[in-house]
Amino acid sequence: MNEERLYINGQELKLKPSAPLAYTLQVNDISGVANRQASFTRTISIPKCPENNIAMNFLGVAGNQSISPYIKNKINYYVGNDCVIYEGWGVISETTDDDYKLNIYDGVIDLFKAIENKTLDQLNLTEINHDKSLSGVTYTWNNDLNYKYILADYNGKLKYSGDTINIDYLVPSVKVSYLWDKTFSNYGMTYEGSVFSGADFQNLWMTYPKGTFTLLPEVGFFESSDINFSTNAGADSKRRFITYNTFSTSSGTTVINNVHVQVPVDGNYRIKISGNFKYRSNPSTVKCYTKLHIAYNKQPTTNPDTVGLGASTELSSFQNYGTAFDYNFIKPLTAGETFCLIVQGNAPLVSDDGSELSIEVTKIDNLAIDFNEALSQFKVTDFLKEILWRYSLTIFKDKYTNNYKFLTLDERIATADKVDWSDKFQRVKSEKYIYGDYAQKNNLKHKYNDENSNYNDGSIFVLNENLDDEKNIIESKIYTPEKELNATELPFQSHVYKLWNKEINENEGVQEVEYKVLDKRFYFLKAQDYTFSSPVTIGSEALIQATTATTAPIESYSGVSYNEVVTNYYGQIGNIISTANITTAEFNLTSTDIATFDFKKQYYIEQLGSYYLVNKINNWTPNKLVEVELIKIDNDLPRPDLTPPTTEELYITITGQTITNADAWTRIINIFFETNITTPYLQAVINDGSPVTILNSSPYSLLDIINPLGGTTTLKLQSMDGTVISNTTSWWG
Repeated sequence: MNEERLYINGQELKLKPSAPLAYTLQVNDISGVANRQASFTRTISIPKCPENNIAMNFLGVAGNQSISPYIKNKINYYVGNDCVIYEGWGVISETTDDDYKLNIYDGVIDLFKAIENKTLDQLNLTEINHDKSLSGVTYTWNNDLNYKYILADYNGKLKYSGDTINIDYLVPSVKVSYLWDKTFSNYGMTYEGSVFSGADFQNLWMTYPKGTFTLLPEVGFFESSDINFSTNAGADSKRRFITYNTFSTSSGTTVINNVHVQVPVDGNYRIKISGNFKYRSNPSTVKCYTKLHIAYNKQPTTNPDTVGLGASTELSSFQNYGTAFDYNFIKPLTAGETFCLIVQGNAPLVSDDGSELSIEVTKIDNLAIDFNEALSQFKVTDFLKEILWRYSLTIFKDKYTNNYKFLTLDERIATADKVDWSDKFQRVKSEKYIYGDYAQKNNLKHKYNDENSNYNDGSIFVLNENLDDEKNIIESKIYTPEKELNATELPFQSHVYKLWNKEINENEGVQEVEYKVLDKRFYFLKAQDYTFSSPVTIGSEALIQATTATTAPIESYSGVSYNEVVTNYYGQIGNIISTANITTAEFNLTSTDIATFDFKKQYYIEQLGSYYLVNKINNWTPNKLVEVELIKIDNDLPRPDLTPPTTEELYITITGQTITNADAWTRIINIFFETNITTPYLQAVINDGSPVTILNSSPYSLLDIINPLGGTTTLKLQSMDGTVISNTTSWWG
């Protein structure tokens, strides 16, 4: 009989000889599309004894401070030379007078435990946080970034000033593949799967979940409406400085010589100037035409004739006497820079009939886009499930590493490797023809702004009249766009991804539209390169900036709705369930079969004449028949030309040794060896004494006391169960 050995956190536990572990192997059940399951054992009773008390850190003993029930306990379980469970998850649920109660979980539990109760903001998304600006928006259109401003109707104010497309009501979208990469790298895991290199995944984006504020925060820095005109230029001058008799400042703003306003910090400054000029020349019957200039960094001069003026400083062309003006613009300034205002006439400015001017300077704070804050309510487990559902994926964990392989259901059925298990088959115990908890119509549902809608949902149909009529098997947290497209306001038809609500208010008989921000609305969409028929103007109404564009990424919803997802990724499941054949059969499976078992493969049973997916191996124990739940997946596939798998002969070969003196009394012996045994441990036997457990890692190093009288020391290595023994090496002294 093969020896069972169970280790907890590297320490061997003594087991009850009459109570072998019962181990159930499973991946996600096809009958449970919305769930993903781990392998597990029945509750194991570990006897209390001195050795086990030590391994359990004296749990259950009066005065103990063991934290073993509250942490992951690493479990390794061997049967003979086979590692059946490698670094499983041990949960100690109870102690009694006689036993410790232990459950072991294996497989995808490590992934789900790593991400449970975590949210997407904990993936450290600071590298995609940014300040929104017109140049920043268009930069994402032409560069490969992990976020992009996809042109679409988000139910905000699409245009202003005629046909200028308004970026104030665009939001960024984050690349789903970027979040997926961050999920695994952040928790020390890797992944693989053909679906992740395809365009359907690589071009999937998730919107920022809320409308961004379009009125940028502003801080007042300078204000004045009590002005005068400097006379330092002389009576015949056509120029006058605007001087400020009284003014208010804040945040460290200063005014040099009552003329030059100096800003204290870097930033974008909104400058608003309004008023009118009423200047006369000589003779006084001549009314002057005037225009206003703004000049930068001309301090400390008080003579406007020394300032170079030109087209770059003009705020307007010449205007008639008394014509009102109103300027509103944004200027980036660095700390210490100044600006001044100069009025210029078409003739010498001699007398003023009561000109007026008001000025207000505010600093505009950048509109910060913070993905960490925006995604702080989205759980990583929910994000993972959204991807699993969207591509009908099953997770397979590599036994010895933190690598996870993802296969679509179609891949599991159409391209899987095949194994012949005919020689292990014993008998059929039962067949079932209704599989899992399906109905005749099984819905995959989106979230909708109108909760009663279902126009983009998908459905898996099962042709079995004995099932319930309908049920929801997946309920996504991702919203779907509105049913009606916007076909008129943009140069292309756009789906509407509502991140603002429009409210129409009446103000003195005039209808005004108010845009209210919506929150917690995640949408999936794709980006499609688009060339406009002629250049279009793109701008920011809030920032008073504009540019032109000939191309842009526009939204696409092709292949995103669950209706299309079912067609693309769930084509096989309806066929399997409609003609369901779930066979429970007994097999003779060895510990090697269990230790090397692969759910990704298909299994052929000659006695049943069919291929099957193994859904579950139920309560396997050594040296007993075990029930296996099989899902029939073929009706007409030919029998494979297979030969039963052969078991490679195991070996341990000592290939050499080195001896170095540690000091005058001791030396270090390095034993080099090769083996195809994959368990973490071997045993060393010195001078035919008691075996010593060592790491399965060449070389094996030991400290040896020098014997001045001489003598030969012998050493050999063997497997933990003693069935595989190496050649013998020796040394003298």
